[in-house]
Amino acid sequence: MSSKFVSTSLIAAICSGFASGLAHLPPRVSGDPQQLGHTQDAAFSNSFYSDGGAGGKVNGYNLLTLSDARIPGTGPMHTVYAYAGTRNNDPTQITIIADYTENPPFYHFSPDGTNGGVIEVDSSDSVKGDCFGPGPNTAMVRIPGNQTGGVTIWSVFDACQNPPVLQYNTFIEFNVLDPDTLNSQNKNIPAQRTVLRLFNANEPQYGTDGLATDGTWYYLMALDNTGYKLARVAINDRTNRGQYYFYYPSTKQWTKQIHTLNDNSTTLYAPPPPNTGIFGSDFYYSPYFQTWLLTYSPADPYSAKYLAVAYSTSGNPEGPYTFAGTPFKPATDPECQTLGNGGNSYLVHSQPGFDESGATLLVSWISCNTFTNMARLTWAS
Repeated sequence: MSSKFVSTSLIAAICSGFASGLAHLPPRVSGDPQQLGHTQDAAFSNSFYSDGGAGGKVNGYNLLTLSDARIPGTGPMHTVYAYAGTRNNDPTQITIIADYTENPPFYHFSPDGTNGGVIEVDSSDSVKGDCFGPGPNTAMVRIPGNQTGGVTIWSVFDACQNPPVLQYNTFIEFNVLDPDTLNSQNKNIPAQRTVLRLFNANEPQYGTDGLATDGTWYYLMALDNTGYKLARVAINDRTNRGQYYFYYPSTKQWTKQIHTLNDNSTTLYAPPPPNTGIFGSDFYYSPYFQTWLLTYSPADPYSAKYLAVAYSTSGNPEGPYTFAGTPFKPATDPECQTLGNGGNSYLVHSQPGFDESGATLLVSWISCNTFTNMARLTWAS
């Protein structure tokens, strides 16, 4: 890419931003990222392992998804939710929500897939039992008008295939209660699958690659081989698949005609190279930049290169979006070498709910399939 092209593109983006009243443009970071270490829960003497994913703020709590959670000497126990920063406002000091009568206590998914999980198998699911493999990789987002209500969208895989095969994604609603109350009652966060099968494997997986709300609509990002596509649904119509609308950038229109998978003409944003192996995306409105941000992490399988940022130059979720840079590269946790688990880092997620002003951005990533690490970026003024 020539310097002339970069300069022309940057000038156009800046002009568009100022025309829309944008106060700041990403991604310049002020100083070095603040490395915060990996997540810990004092209830387990700070001795548990997990990898992790997206986070979101509901009912004043920062919710963090921890996959493959386990205590030393045990196998993966699948997925748990944890409240981040419930002690001393430190995002790494988390409170795991679990049934403490189980052994180990963060066993949120029963062996036959029929009960005890964060989400449960249904008779109409195409895969059941040990083959029912939910993949949590999207932030939980609030339900406007419902203080404790949150929604998220998870993929469901056939876990008996190697590698697992995507079946569809599923819409889940949560009742985010006080963590101490839940733990004292040995309860998980109450959850219900309100749409068992939202989008099938032969359709773009809207919501799996970004979920956000502006208080009126839910906006759902999907990533396919051509880039990102955008859908939306009114808050009160969220469980009605027939009320979803899909954005067509060429005509700048929302219609109920769903996009065709891997159709380049309906792509909202195509990440510039290297753009293979993108694993983990977050979509949200930034008060600091007064526009919508899309962050993602290109990977060379299970080895994230950096956190990439794109932003809407119009200030609207429909964009257009432009690439803004790569402000952060994850480092592997030093304890990985002690454990002999290698040195790979992957799945960099933004955690925008931890600082709702948007002046800083909490990011998390996975080190050696063992730790959920965190760092804080401070945007330049």
